[in-house]
Amino acid sequence: MKVSYKNNKLEKICTNLESLLKKYKDQKLADDIYLRLIQLHDFAHLWDIKNLRDANLHSLKGKRKYELAIDAESWWKRWKRRIIFEQVNGENVSDDWRNHKKFETVTEIKLLEISEHYKK
Repeated sequence: MKVSYKNNKLEKICTNLESLLKKYKDQKLADDIYLRLIQLHDFAHLWDIKNLRDANLHSLKGKRKYELAIDAESWWKRWKRRIIFEQVNGENVSDDWRNHKKFETVTEIKLLEISEHYKK
């Protein structure tokens, strides 16, 4: 998929493993996030991500209704950090989560943030 970024700072962090390591100060976490980002780039469309079970692709709610997220970390650390993005093209998948044909139309996304979910 084609991946763009919310801003240059996010792009710099996401496109360099050393930058991820510097930001998160944890090699395993940096590796996990980097692997997810590579997967986003390598897959042809959003359907590939949806089929990757440990990615846990899900839509967000409330003011982030049209945003999507995947788990950034390995399955045993699920729900700690997530990669949040929005689709740039294709049919809106948030309205019809079961229609896999819509996921196949999404070939471009925009990364918005890597967040620590449920941070206390």
